[in-house]
Amino acid sequence: MDHFLNSFVSDNELSTGMVTVIGHVFLCALFSTFLWNWLYAAKCDFAFLWSSADTSLLSVPVLFVCLVATIASAIAFLMVFSWKRTVVFIVQLAHLCLLFTLPLNIFADFLDFVPIGYSLQLFSLFVLVFLYFTFGSLALFTDRISARVQRLLVVLNCSFITVVLLRCFPHNTIWQIILLDIVWDSFSVLAGPVRKMFENSHEYGEKMVRCVLFSAADEQSDAKEETAAPAEATFISNAPGERNANDALGGVQLGLGDFVLFALLVARAWSDHPTGAAAALVGIAIGLFANFIVALSYARKMDTFFFVPALPCPMLLGMGLHFGILFAIKMFVQAKEMEAIIL
Repeated sequence: MDHFLNSFVSDNELSTGMVTVIGHVFLCALFSTFLWNWLYAAKCDFAFLWSSADTSLLSVPVLFVCLVATIASAIAFLMVFSWKRTVVFIVQLAHLCLLFTLPLNIFADFLDFVPIGYSLQLFSLFVLVFLYFTFGSLALFTDRISARVQRLLVVLNCSFITVVLLRCFPHNTIWQIILLDIVWDSFSVLAGPVRKMFENSHEYGEKMVRCVLFSAADEQSDAKEETAAPAEATFISNAPGERNANDALGGVQLGLGDFVLFALLVARAWSDHPTGAAAALVGIAIGLFANFIVALSYARKMDTFFFVPALPCPMLLGMGLHFGILFAIKMFVQAKEMEAIIL
């Protein structure tokens, strides 16, 4: 794989970064699909977060996309007006809430299948959630967790979020959410809130990048720690010589929300047919590779980092291959049925 990529990308570190990012996207998608099928039998439970069965709002994908857009726009507004501590507080609080609520829900459902007593179930749930929350907090607030473990936590977090979305949204609504998110991603990265966030990233510490982007550059951090002890990364950049979020941008990176959408596509495709899910994975890989090549080409011309919308090309290719495979399978089955009737 590296040899193939090196024929397009001369920098070996960048080609390795592509493999790292695409590999973790595959891992997140496959784990989400496995978890949803094994633990929840690929079934939607619309009201599992509520006591009421009224789920009419969940059938309107525009509301979900508007919620995402509102949150991103609010964060961008705060960043533009330099409300740095408020932004950091919101980001930290959101991550801490996810580190607690996501494993609490998933692990509780998992322990329901384990034939142990209720008291032991509660104790096991407490231990699992405590360990997950502890490792996640250390990865967020300190530099004591290796880059490999940080990437694994990213995959787990994104997989858990994907499973929650798969459970609470009707099957047909997921396709509409994906299409609307493609449109939103194109706007927000090129001219919307996400672009504003990157333009104001120099005011924030290097650690802020970990909260919004999966970076393959972390691959080198373990080796660097052996030769020189770097200063503790921060959320807010104050010192003139301190590395900030803007310095950490560049290389091969992917938004954490994109991991969720890619996994959502693959898991939803699996519920139609496993072959369709495999085709969707191939489309995502080709699309991500094309994205990285375009971004790196522009970055070299402009001598600065360049961001392209991550969703449009991979998602459209993945959906196209998925529905194309489903159509081919349907035609093959119909041909076999006609052949059997004739015979």
